[in-house]
Amino acid sequence: MILDKVYRQLSENAWNYRPNEITSWRLARKLLLRQAQTQTQIRIVDVGAFSGQFLSMLPQQWTKAAVEPCLSVRQSLAERRIEWLADFVENVPPDHFEQFDVVTLFDVFEHLPAPSETLRDAIRLLRPGGKLLLSTGNSGHWSWRLLGGQHWYLHTLQHLCFASQRSLRWIAKTQGLRIMSLIRHSHKRRCLREKVRHCVETVHWSARRHQGWKQSVAGLIQRLPSQHGLVHRDRAPMAISLKDHLLVCFEKPVV
Repeated sequence: MILDKVYRQLSENAWNYRPNEITSWRLARKLLLRQAQTQTQIRIVDVGAFSGQFLSMLPQQWTKAAVEPCLSVRQSLAERRIEWLADFVENVPPDHFEQFDVVTLFDVFEHLPAPSETLRDAIRLLRPGGKLLLSTGNSGHWSWRLLGGQHWYLHTLQHLCFASQRSLRWIAKTQGLRIMSLIRHSHKRRCLREKVRHCVETVHWSARRHQGWKQSVAGLIQRLPSQHGLVHRDRAPMAISLKDHLLVCFEKPVV
């Protein structure tokens, strides 16, 4: 696929994350540290790990591995003592099957052309009783319903599929997994003021796309203090502070 080549050729600076801002990472770290209270040595593999920033947030004594197609980050992974397993999860050698306590996929699901197949391959890496943590956009969120095809998460051509609470429960059923927790969260951590601003901008953009009383709502919002500039907006807001994402923790059953 063309996208496969794009991911392999990415610059090491293509996704320069600030770990404390990524809400899914912070929530997942909290869940995993809770698990570590009863299990001292944990083997974890991050699918789509890029340079390994999330894995670096976890205890040093854990055994860490990565599945990542980008060639430019291999050195960064090695420096962080993260074992590189394969470019894509379907290419992980069989000797790694059922060897991990945790598999994580952060902002990966939406890039998958065949999500069910990829998740099946990821589940093969888990030992019985292991956890699969997946975070992606929630297409059932109110902002998606208001904005439709103009939601900010649809801006990139790399995003191919989208999830909701209903579809994640369907995945659990078809893949033979159990949902341990399902948490709604924002893409990035922001202050309350910015969350309110993103809510107002989302409602405004939705209202101005309609006729009648809904368009009148847009006019009322534009008259609010500090909202006059919305009349000049030419695209839907990139509302990264809204809780329009889901973090789901699946458990692989013990046979």
